[in-house]
Amino acid sequence: MATATTPGSGTGRNAIADLHGVSGIALAPASARDADRLADIRVEAMRMSLEALGRFDPVRARARFF
Repeated sequence: MATATTPGSGTGRNAIADLHGVSGIALAPASARDADRLADIRVEAMRMSLEALGRFDPVRARARFF
């Protein structure tokens, strides 16, 4: 189990994130520095389903993220 700050709690309290037995992972809020990598992950995650529909366009998928 990992400890993560509860979003929107405003109390600074910690909540336990259930990571199904995975250890050594710390959760942290995303920042603007993470945007490019998150866009890449989104494009790859959507690739197979959008290709099946004949609608995959990586440039458009990235643009929609931002």
